[in-house]
Amino acid sequence: MTPRIRLVIIIVAVAALLGGVIWFAAARGGRDEDPKPTGVAVMPSDQGGADPSDGGSSDQDDAEEQTAKVTGDFTDPEQVATAFADSYPGNVKAISDATFQASLEGTDSSLAKKISNPRVEQDDHGTDDVYETYAYTVYGTYQGDEVPAYSITVARPVDAEEGDADNDTEYRVQSFDWSPKMLGDEDSPGPAADLISPISSQQRIDLATNVRKGALAQVLAYKDGESAKDRKERLADWILTPTKVKPEASPSGRYGYKPEILSQVYTTEDGGPITIGYTGRWIDPYDQGNTSAAAYTATIVRDKDGKYQVKSIEEMKIPKNDGGDE
Repeated sequence: MTPRIRLVIIIVAVAALLGGVIWFAAARGGRDEDPKPTGVAVMPSDQGGADPSDGGSSDQDDAEEQTAKVTGDFTDPEQVATAFADSYPGNVKAISDATFQASLEGTDSSLAKKISNPRVEQDDHGTDDVYETYAYTVYGTYQGDEVPAYSITVARPVDAEEGDADNDTEYRVQSFDWSPKMLGDEDSPGPAADLISPISSQQRIDLATNVRKGALAQVLAYKDGESAKDRKERLADWILTPTKVKPEASPSGRYGYKPEILSQVYTTEDGGPITIGYTGRWIDPYDQGNTSAAAYTATIVRDKDGKYQVKSIEEMKIPKNDGGDE
């Protein structure tokens, strides 16, 4: 290569290098004046981390927050528990079974309004002949400290609705219990100690049995020679309003039939008070083949202290079998 040609090549290379430097400097100098979108997505691993100026938030954090919110799929028990914790003492009708909804009437929810930042943790899961049940503890901030505030149970029938292959019945809240910390003890009562609260898990378990063994048993008791006045006074200690339900007796009236309760279930209608349905039969003690079916509904209300009382007991008519196919 001649010296002349080598000089030309050097000049061309220097010119190209100088042009690149000038273009790069111009590009940097104009960035603050007129920013242009590049059309290139920045991945989290490429400078896409948390920006201190926005409190550490990132697109990834926002996406995770979205997935944690309630979706409204109430065939998921945790969704129901979370929806309740986020809403109560607001409107929780859509996620409450009718009995629990009725128990909210007259409750004192002032303490629940003071609990913020709720979160739920599952405690238990069980299945019986009727319900599949989940228990959750709701934690929240109260007076600056995180505390276990209360527990709830959510449940749905174990059997799918008629005609459905899969059980997609939605879960509903069934009971509410303040935590021991909020209740305190006899020597040091807590903030929830004297509140009238929604029906608790133990109250729900006990109520149907207590009414059956107490008020209903008294209504169905046959007392030979008891006058209408004496009967009314006796039952006044058990139910708030007089009842037309009469115990079955033999045709001669010389002895009473034996009552037998075979099942009990909450039958509360939406928007009504707590009601419990009982089904059973009357048995002639001297001829046990002589029986007749019976059904009753007990209506439960609360007094001013929050105690459950039986308002009334009514007898339900049972269709007689006409001998056709059942």
